Amino acid sequence: MNEAFAILATMFAVTGTLTVVFGIGWLRAHRRIRSLERQLSGAPPESAVDRLEQDIATLADQLNQLANGQEFLSRIVADRVPAPRLKQAEDRIVTPK
Repeated sequence: MNEAFAILATMFAVTGTLTVVFGIGWLRAHRRIRSLERQLSGAPPESAVDRLEQDIATLADQLNQLANGQEFLSRIVADRVPAPRLKQAEDRIVTPK
C-alpha cells in the first residue's frame, strides 16, 4: 500500500506541476498575442511616427543638398565648355543625292 501511495503521489505531483507550467505558459502567450494584435491593428506608436518624420526631414535635406550640388556642377560645366561653332555655308560639303 505504501508503494502504491508513493506512485500515486508522484503522479499527482508531476501532473500538477505540468498543469501549472502549461497554464503559466498559456497565459503569457495569450497576453503576448493580444499585445501584438493591438500593435498591428492600431496606429503606430508616437515614437515611431516621430522617428519617421525625422527620417523624412533628413532625407529631404540631403536631397536638397544633392540638387544644389548638381545645379552648381551644371553651371561650372556650362561656363567652361565653349558654345559649338556653327558651320558656315562655305564649310559645308555638298554631296550628290
